[in-house]
Amino acid sequence: MQQEQRGWRLPVLNVALPGSGLLIDGHLGAGLGLLVPAVVLIALAIGALGLFTVALGVTVIGWLALLYAILALIAGGLWWLNASRRHYDPTQVRALHREAAKAYLTSQTDVALAKAHALTKAAPEEAGTWRFLALVAGDAGDASLAKRAEARALAIDER
Repeated sequence: MQQEQRGWRLPVLNVALPGSGLLIDGHLGAGLGLLVPAVVLIALAIGALGLFTVALGVTVIGWLALLYAILALIAGGLWWLNASRRHYDPTQVRALHREAAKAYLTSQTDVALAKAHALTKAAPEEAGTWRFLALVAGDAGDASLAKRAEARALAIDER
């Protein structure tokens, strides 16, 4: 939703100056990892104009431009990958969580387990949904599901 509001500006900025859009959008590692080499390449291209003869300068700038284009493609790909991730509706997730918690607290184990599964489908990248599933599955006697859900929550936390 946040990316939809920002429109086309950040993706274009991200490709024009690789990593800048990712950095502005809060992806510090990927943003800096692409932005720093891009700035270095720009500095080298400017330096190549003054240091080399025209023929050699054009060759060096051509290679630097190719490297810059590769960085821009990587930045665009990372932006697309992030934008294509499934974003969830917080209102729906809260409602599901409320229903699942109510069922769990009133000892309606089957209903709580079904709602916990629905919650993990609605927000699969949230560790809390998987922890809740682990809790409900453990109380329902499904130790293997509880173990898998807890492992998924830990994997999400480690990212």
